[in-house]
Amino acid sequence: MNEALLHVLACERLLDREPVAVALAYCARQRILPPRVPQDIIDDAEHHRATLAAKLCDYGWWIKQLKLRNARERRRQYPCAAVPGGCRCYRVSHDQTRST
Repeated sequence: MNEALLHVLACERLLDREPVAVALAYCARQRILPPRVPQDIIDDAEHHRATLAAKLCDYGWWIKQLKLRNARERRRQYPCAAVPGGCRCYRVSHDQTRST
């Protein structure tokens, strides 16, 4: 099973038994930014909860968020990798991981 699907299933189980805040805390533990909800929906509590739950149980949303998280972590680990052509420290490390 892939990582995104595992998170979808975990969120579905949480939302069946717990308030949406518990599922949002789960996101935070995974280093995933919580879903964004338009301001007009925030004013309607039930619609807000339903919108959050739909995103937390959406496979595509998790795929995107995991890609974003991984990119953030790579930038944090190799801050100079954003330089066009990369820098030597990133290329050396990246080449080592590909060759192993």
